[in-house]
Amino acid sequence: QRPRQNCRSGTRITHNGTVPHRRNVGVPPQLSDLLSDFMLRRFAVFAAACLTAFSNAQAQDGDLPDGSVYQQLGPCQLFPQPDQRRLYVQANLVSGVSDFSSFGGSGLLEATLLGKDEDVLFGAGGAIGLMCDYDEHRCRCELEAMGFQNNHYSILGTDGFNFFILPAKLQQSTLMGNLWYDRTISDTLNLFVGGGLGGADIDMAVNTGGSTSYGGATNFAWQVGGGVTRKISSDLELDLGYRYLDCGDVHAFIPGGDVSTDVHSHEVMLSLRWYVW
Repeated sequence: QRPRQNCRSGTRITHNGTVPHRRNVGVPPQLSDLLSDFMLRRFAVFAAACLTAFSNAQAQDGDLPDGSVYQQLGPCQLFPQPDQRRLYVQANLVSGVSDFSSFGGSGLLEATLLGKDEDVLFGAGGAIGLMCDYDEHRCRCELEAMGFQNNHYSILGTDGFNFFILPAKLQQSTLMGNLWYDRTISDTLNLFVGGGLGGADIDMAVNTGGSTSYGGATNFAWQVGGGVTRKISSDLELDLGYRYLDCGDVHAFIPGGDVSTDVHSHEVMLSLRWYVW
């Protein structure tokens, strides 16, 4: 029998007197939780922005309520405003030591490949960034590109009885987003510390005797460092600092197998920074 409809309530009733089950077309619980969390975050940001605007306006008008949180904190420090912002370009020269850790194997050569080696590193590059000055300290956010010359190193191989060496060559370049914190110690000197995240492009060549094998990789890269800044003029600064750079590893296929090299370096960098605005 066809279900009949209750004329008063509009509810459909089956022949046995039961109400048909209705499909739940509501929002899934996971999506509901995600939306709730998103709205709470947006509300928190909006509330903080309103608090900042109100407290700063009250501080400027000079009518803060006695004993209030605004009077205790002064202008709200949730989003502190820098004394000045300046755009800069920077030239970098770097020298240091690259460390290489290699491992692998070759069935054709019947050998196990391993070993550690190092080579002197030279490179050059530049950066463009924004400096925010907060009187006794500064923050610098920059985009940095660096290129490095060919590094020559050796991979040790053994067949269980004899040892031999495979010459290898590696070239790398990096693109990093850096954040540096500067602390003022005098009118002309600052100390800085920070780091960066980005990517590294690596090319590798291994001489196996009768032929040369090539490999390459584009890896996640990171660096940390620190140093000292010397103010030359109102628009020029000179940096001298140390950096540790990790570029990940790169693989090259060789006859009957492959070899992998992990690349990282210890660097001394000299930088000249010019504030263009």
